[in-house]
Amino acid sequence: MIGPPRYHHLDALRATAMLLGIVMHGLLSFFANPYWPAQDLQQHEVYEFANQAIHGFRMPLFFLISGYFTTMLWRRKGLGALLLHRVKRILLPLVVGGIIIIPLVWVADSLGKSSQVRPDRTTFWSALQEGNIAELTHELEQGANPDQIDRAGQSALMVAVWYNQSACAEILLEYGAAPDQTDEGGHTALHGAAFLGRTEIAKLLLAKGAQVNIRSREGKTPLDSLRESWTTVEYISGMLNVTVNRDEVLAGREQLEPILIAKGATAKGSTAELNELKSELNELKGFYMFLTMFPLTAHLWFLYYLLMLVAVFALATLSLKALRMPPLPSWFLQSPVALLALVPLTACAQYFMTQSFGPDTAMGILPWPPKLLYYAIFFGYGAVCFGRPEFEDRAGRWWPFLLVAAVPLGAYGIHLFQEVPVGGWRFIYSLCAALFAWVMILAFIGLFRRFFSRENKGVRFVSDASYWMYLAHLPLVMMLQALISRWNLHSSLKLTLLCLTTFAFLLLTYRYLVRYTIIGTMLNGRKSRPSSVPSPLHGSGS
Repeated sequence: MIGPPRYHHLDALRATAMLLGIVMHGLLSFFANPYWPAQDLQQHEVYEFANQAIHGFRMPLFFLISGYFTTMLWRRKGLGALLLHRVKRILLPLVVGGIIIIPLVWVADSLGKSSQVRPDRTTFWSALQEGNIAELTHELEQGANPDQIDRAGQSALMVAVWYNQSACAEILLEYGAAPDQTDEGGHTALHGAAFLGRTEIAKLLLAKGAQVNIRSREGKTPLDSLRESWTTVEYISGMLNVTVNRDEVLAGREQLEPILIAKGATAKGSTAELNELKSELNELKGFYMFLTMFPLTAHLWFLYYLLMLVAVFALATLSLKALRMPPLPSWFLQSPVALLALVPLTACAQYFMTQSFGPDTAMGILPWPPKLLYYAIFFGYGAVCFGRPEFEDRAGRWWPFLLVAAVPLGAYGIHLFQEVPVGGWRFIYSLCAALFAWVMILAFIGLFRRFFSRENKGVRFVSDASYWMYLAHLPLVMMLQALISRWNLHSSLKLTLLCLTTFAFLLLTYRYLVRYTIIGTMLNGRKSRPSSVPSPLHGSGS
């Protein structure tokens, strides 16, 4: 009896989306990233571009394919069997991974921080952080740029704000530091001073002409930053490894707020009642943001969000069946027409996410609505495309052209995210990021249909192993980054060694320790060991 067809190219594509996580996380130590524990001695912006480009389409691709296979399982086995399957393959790995893998991530995080290499630990930055006026002045007299940016993307003035070095800030301003220089998020030093209640530094900045109502990428003024919740302050300072004192921050804010208002500072609420309400709402928002962003689930967040989308899928199928809704017309699913609806819809969700090029990385125990909506769009499109020839036979057929078109889209979108200020550009950036994601997804679908449509035992084995490799890779990657960060090798060699070592180790552990065990059954279903051919010495009757 011939069983249902396997979609070999989609199996391979789903595995590729998972395995790209090894590359993407491996890149994180090779460019300036204040949130990542291990920082390599050799860093370059090209690695940041590669990381952002992969991040811009990888998980959307995975969720689209997951939606496709969710509908396939529902059609073949029914809703009950689908939900049971997702409990065994998603919920159970999430629980077990939360118990075993996430603590290993925390251990690897501590190891990375303890062996961290700080490429910016020069005399200039040391003097700035420690408040050494003599050394800082000497560096500036020797030609150091007072507007230079550290590896974390922060200006010298912003670093002085974080470390509460008002004397250093004064010297930087005397040597010509621009008071309105912004970081990647569009925040100025005045935003930082208001956020942390650094009254003396704020006065210096205002005296030097800092704009009191300048807006960040999120559209926030310094007065808005001053009214952020303590939970938000605690979370961000913790990520930056900077110690702050709650009483000092709140007292500084109380002193600074009337000074900003006297200078004409505005926020969304102008009356005392509105300000009080805004403060209360900010506290609630800050607590909610803390629960959505705190990295409790680490890289396993995708299982959590996938479970939510499967639950939404189950409710949607029941509702549509009750309403007797007809299927979408064929012309609507074809790429040019579908993109006219999908790209603007995706851009609307992208507009509210500001962490990086592409979707936010929210790893908390509560869902981040823009992120959930963003992935729901890709999951939903994949779900409605199962069994539709306009997708299965024709999606991505112009993949060479799409891959070429994706390069300027990605380059321009990353440029907009990193360099262009907030305003009308933000929606243009969101459209660019959304279009890049869809173009790359369609290109990869066409590419893999062209070269991976036939069964290949090697590809099939790697596809089976990819789930285990994604679940287990992060602590290994982080530990290897900490180990090799000081090695005197070219960064490209270290990155290659890191990825190949991780890939080979996890592939071998899957083959010999996971595939035929209860863990392998949990991830991919029961696998039978290949039968061995009996030797002549152990034949029947001997």
